[in-house]
Amino acid sequence: GETHPESCLTDFRSAVTAGDAEAPFEASLITVDDYRNPTNNDGDVFYGTFVGGALDLAGKKNFTRSVNGDSGNVIFSYSHTLNKANRYVFKVEDKDGVEVANSPFFFVVSAGEVDLALTRHSFMNES
Repeated sequence: GETHPESCLTDFRSAVTAGDAEAPFEASLITVDDYRNPTNNDGDVFYGTFVGGALDLAGKKNFTRSVNGDSGNVIFSYSHTLNKANRYVFKVEDKDGVEVANSPFFFVVSAGEVDLALTRHSFMNES
């Protein structure tokens, strides 16, 4: 059947740590039709857009298409390591501008741990 973006099964990481390449922000979706049956249409294309935020995140982000070898489900995914602690909004749409289920995604990037040995001033009392 025809893919129905509003019915797609979606998943995303709602909390990540700034600069953590091992656990970047990730969003994925499984394409389905109106009745939640998996679809496999070559013409399906999905994009993500960070709403607001820094200029380095501007523009549409392409989702990568893959097929799960076990289930045969088509999965579209996007991942990106974010380096700035902030709250983000990520809107996901198909090629016609129709948003997928649960979009936009709201998530938080928290600051990473600070290595005090690399800071300019120590919090310790030097007297």
